[in-house]
Amino acid sequence: MFEVVEKKVVAETRDCPKCRTRTKGRFPENMPGPLQYGVGFQAFVINLLIAQMLSLRRAVELVRAISGVRMSQATCLGYIQRLHEALEPWETAAAAHLLTRPALHADETGFRVDSKNQWLHVLTDDSLTLIYGYPGVKRFSNGDVSV
Repeated sequence: MFEVVEKKVVAETRDCPKCRTRTKGRFPENMPGPLQYGVGFQAFVINLLIAQMLSLRRAVELVRAISGVRMSQATCLGYIQRLHEALEPWETAAAAHLLTRPALHADETGFRVDSKNQWLHVLTDDSLTLIYGYPGVKRFSNGDVSV
């Protein structure tokens, strides 16, 4: 089983005995709030969203059902954003590698997101596969195309 709560930290609050001003401590930058989720828990949420292709709403509902934790969709999106940023160097290296290969397999397929056309592109050789999405085009009845 994964650990849901890795650390629980409460910012200390003090009242000045002279002026009665209340002062609350600040969290470190790497700890944006009082409740932090462990990396195993974060990986589980990322897996729900990316590998299992659950919607944000359904992923949040599932996490609450199995753990009792009410997390926000913004927290989930933050995990995806950090993963994207961490994988950028790998993606750049993978694209550079694929461009040096003498033969590649390339494919694309269309799908819809929020009623808009999108494209999923696949580029692969015998050692790795790069998959990325790209906004689609809108085709008008007169034949014009808009990106």
